[in-house]
Amino acid sequence: MSGDKHKKLKSGTKGTTTEKKIETSSSSASLTSLNANHDVEDGANVSPVATDIRTVVSEIMTKGLDDLKMQMAKDLSDFREMIKNDIKSQLDELSTNIDQKLQAAASQIEEATRRLEEVEKNAAGAEKFDLAVRDVLLELLSNQRDLQSKMSDLEGRSRRNNVRIYGVPENAEGTSMPRFVENLLMTELGENLDIQRGAELGIERAHRALGPQPPPGVPPRSTVIRFLRHTTKEKVLQAAWKKPMYVQNKRVFFDHDYATEVQQKRKDYAPIKKVLKENQIRFQTPLTKMRIHFDTGAVTFSDPSAAAAELEKRGFSVGPVRVRKSAEHNAETLAKLLPWRTAGTRRIGTDYQESIREKLQGFRMHNPEDTS
Repeated sequence: MSGDKHKKLKSGTKGTTTEKKIETSSSSASLTSLNANHDVEDGANVSPVATDIRTVVSEIMTKGLDDLKMQMAKDLSDFREMIKNDIKSQLDELSTNIDQKLQAAASQIEEATRRLEEVEKNAAGAEKFDLAVRDVLLELLSNQRDLQSKMSDLEGRSRRNNVRIYGVPENAEGTSMPRFVENLLMTELGENLDIQRGAELGIERAHRALGPQPPPGVPPRSTVIRFLRHTTKEKVLQAAWKKPMYVQNKRVFFDHDYATEVQQKRKDYAPIKKVLKENQIRFQTPLTKMRIHFDTGAVTFSDPSAAAAELEKRGFSVGPVRVRKSAEHNAETLAKLLPWRTAGTRRIGTDYQESIREKLQGFRMHNPEDTS
């Protein structure tokens, strides 16, 4: 019984629950439908408002964009104007600086041009002065050369009757040089002088060369003898050159008493003479020249440097040779110092003469039979 009641209670409970579920579902459905209906009504009411909002927002945005554009355009215009003014001011300042510098440069150019004109004027005057001075100096050099030549000629003529003896020991003459010289000449050369016995040689003067007595071991001073007659002097020289003469076992040598300039030029040949004597080559020294008798023929040199160069070409070693500057050389040096040249000048001077001399010597060496 109880069991049946219990079953009835369960079945009743289940029914009640089912009913409640049905009611609940039906109420939910009704609520859903109500909400749906309410949403439809709200949607119909919301669409116009959203449209209005969108319109307002669009208008605001459009106006804002227009304002922004206008502001940006204004800012750009202001910025452009500022840049333009800035560039203009800088260009104006740069133009001003350039104008100032150009004016300064123009003034400097004008000053330089003025100074250059003054320099040109001064240079033109200096050229005229230098040319005039050069002409005067060249004329003076020419006159000096002529006067030197005449003086040497007069000095040589004044010594025509003189004989110079080299190698006589110091103090060998005793108390009288004329008596010593006459006894020497008559003793050594009397037979060759063709002078009658008892006749005098006609010695006008006889003395040592001017200068202090040298110390021992140094070559003695030369002895100068002046004869009254030129013929006697020539006889003495010819006889002395043929026969060696000795004084106190020292050989003495006789020669002409040349002018000072000639003696200096002859001394310049000393290194060449030494080489020629060592190699037993015959040579002659007429005045300021040297004639060397080579195997190919005789060659005459008027300058020691040319003779030394020829010997070196032939394999001989020659010491340093002194080169004297002539008046022609000084004239050439003076002409070379000037920075300009005169057009159409003649080829003159030692260089041109030396080239001609070398060609002539070369011709003579290749044609020895044509030389005299």
